[in-house]
Amino acid sequence: MDRSEIRKALLEDSKHRHTAPVHCACCGELSERVATEMLWYYSTPGESTPEFTYAQPMGSGDMCRVRFAICDKCAPDCKKCKQPKRSKKLKAYQSKVAKQIGRTPKGQGFCRCFKLFG
Repeated sequence: MDRSEIRKALLEDSKHRHTAPVHCACCGELSERVATEMLWYYSTPGESTPEFTYAQPMGSGDMCRVRFAICDKCAPDCKKCKQPKRSKKLKAYQSKVAKQIGRTPKGQGFCRCFKLFG
């Protein structure tokens, strides 16, 4: 696999996916189309996590990656690149969660298209 194929696979992985209905971490509504790479953080097993998140054990099991399922209403698709966009609502939710857990969740897999206005 060359770099362009890896990049294409990573971009495809960060788009909204069709899943069984899950609650959006941001708005709490049930959705069948969610993005899971927009917000996440590392945690230790057994540590309490915010509502509507899921923890994925890593490596030897001494760390977990906690992911947030974000629906396509809270992070709509960019018309140009089809990646989820970071909305004001999502940024406000990220700030709220940062206060709750004591650190800011990381984010990737969102639109990086240049916007002159907006």
